[in-house]
Amino acid sequence: MPKVTATAELPRNSEGKVLWSRVPGFPRWFKQMAPKCTQSELALAIRGKYSTDISTPALESLRRTYRANQNADTLARGKAALQPPKPEALPETPTEKYDREAAQATIRKLSARQTAWEVIGEKLLVGARALDRQLPAIKPPVIKLPGKMHEEEAVLVISDVQAGLTTSSRETGGLGDFNTAILAQQIDYLGDAVESVMKYHVNVKNLNVWFNGDIVEGETIFRGQQREIDMNLIEQILFCVDKFEGLLTRMSARFENVRATGTVGNHGRLGMKGEHSPMSNFDYLTYKWLQERTRPLNNVTWTIPETWWLINDVMGWRFLQVHGDDTGSSTWGIPFYGMGRHSSRYQEMLRQARVPPFDYMVLGHHSVEAQFQNIIAAGSWPGGTEFSIKGMQAAGTPTAPFFAVDKRFGKTWRRDIQLRPPVAR
Repeated sequence: MPKVTATAELPRNSEGKVLWSRVPGFPRWFKQMAPKCTQSELALAIRGKYSTDISTPALESLRRTYRANQNADTLARGKAALQPPKPEALPETPTEKYDREAAQATIRKLSARQTAWEVIGEKLLVGARALDRQLPAIKPPVIKLPGKMHEEEAVLVISDVQAGLTTSSRETGGLGDFNTAILAQQIDYLGDAVESVMKYHVNVKNLNVWFNGDIVEGETIFRGQQREIDMNLIEQILFCVDKFEGLLTRMSARFENVRATGTVGNHGRLGMKGEHSPMSNFDYLTYKWLQERTRPLNNVTWTIPETWWLINDVMGWRFLQVHGDDTGSSTWGIPFYGMGRHSSRYQEMLRQARVPPFDYMVLGHHSVEAQFQNIIAAGSWPGGTEFSIKGMQAAGTPTAPFFAVDKRFGKTWRRDIQLRPPVAR
C-alpha cells in the first residue's frame, strides 16, 4: 500500500477539507490508533503520518464516525496534561506548620458526621447500667403444639405511636382525642388484646415485635409543634422506654421467644429533613435503651439496624420493614399507588445489589391501616390528629397490625388490634 506523504496528495472536497474515508488504509489505522491517544497525541500522529494538520472538531467527528473514543487511561492522561504544573512549595516555618495542622484538626472535627447515638447514646447506656435496675425473674413458657397442628409465628407491628402528641377533643369537635394518659392505657390494652387473641391461636410459640418508627413525636418537626405536645423529647423517650419495657416483659412471659426489631421514622429525626444522617434519630436511641433495659430477659432478642430499613425473616418468608415517609402522598389519604411503587423500586434496588427479594413490605407513616397485594400498612396510635383531621379530613382508628406467618403459606390470619376498648352499647 503506497504511503501518503504530501498534503496535496490527500483527497479533498470542494472546500478543501480532507476526505479521510477515501485515504487508503486510514479507517483501519485510525480505529487502531485513536483509542490509545489523547486528542493532542492523535493530532501529532496524523501530522507525522499524513503531513497535515487536523482540527479538534474534525478529530471529534472522526472519533464518532469510527467509534474510536478514548479509553480510561488516555482520558486520565489528557486531563492531567491540562492541569497547570504545581509550583514548588516553599519550606514551612514552625509557625506555619502549627497553624496548618491546627486548621486541619478543626476541619476534621467540624466535618465529622456523627449520629445522635454516637454523640450521646453510649453515654446514656453507661449511666443506665450504673443504676443496676433489675427486672423481675421471668420464666419463659414451654408451648406444646396440640395434635398435628403446624406451628405459626406471630408478628406485632408497633408504628406511629407518637408519644408526647396531644390532640384536643374539644378543638377537633370530638374527632380526635389523644394524650400521654390515653397512650399509657393503649399500651396496657395492647398487651391485654394480644393475650386474648392468642387464646384462639394455640399453635404460636414465638412473637416478633416490629417497632417501625415515629415511636416519639419529637418537638421540632414542624412549626408550632410545641403547642401540640404534652411531653418534651426527653420525657417522650423515658416514657416509651418504661412502658414498652413493661409490654416486652409481659410478652416474654407469654411466648417462648420474643424477637424485637426497630427502624426509625421521621418524627424522631434530629433537625430538618436531610440536614443530618437518617440515623441521627431519637427512635434509634429509644430502641437501644429498650434493648439495654430488656437485656435480663433471656428470651427477648433485638435487631436494630444502622439504617432506615430492614429485612426480617419469619418462617422462611422475607418482610421488608421500612417506615414509609418516602412513599409519597395520595389524594385519598392512603397512597396505594405510591406504596406499590415503593415496593417495586425496593425490589429492583435489591435485585441490582444481588440481595434476595422480599415477599411482603410492612410500613406505617400514613396513619391508616391497609392491606393489599404484598403490602401491610400500619395505622397510627393517635388516630385523628389536628393535621389529619383539618388538612386531610382523615381520622383513622388507632390500631396495631397483629398477624401470623406459616412456613407453607406465608402470612395467614391478621387482626388489626383496635387500641382503645370498645364503648359499651
